[in-house]
Amino acid sequence: MAKKKSEDTKEVDPRMKLIGARITELRKKAGYSSGENFSTDHSLGRMAYWRAESGTTNITMKSLFAILDAHGITIREFFLEINEPKRENPLSNKKG
Repeated sequence: MAKKKSEDTKEVDPRMKLIGARITELRKKAGYSSGENFSTDHSLGRMAYWRAESGTTNITMKSLFAILDAHGITIREFFLEINEPKRENPLSNKKG
């Protein structure tokens, strides 16, 4: 028996939301109010770009690199501006 759609839906990793918010922040800093205009001007797929900004779906490394290239920033510069709450390291609790 097929699962209902609600059973297949998993909670979105909050880190994906942070990445999406950072992509949106960069677009707005570049002077674009619309993700559609930004994606068109930089030859990025409109739907893929929208999904990247939404932070609700996985994006490929290739898509992320294309977005970073459009902004002229490095991977380091992109991630330095993301303030993620510190998480407990699950390996630190292992004994052995």
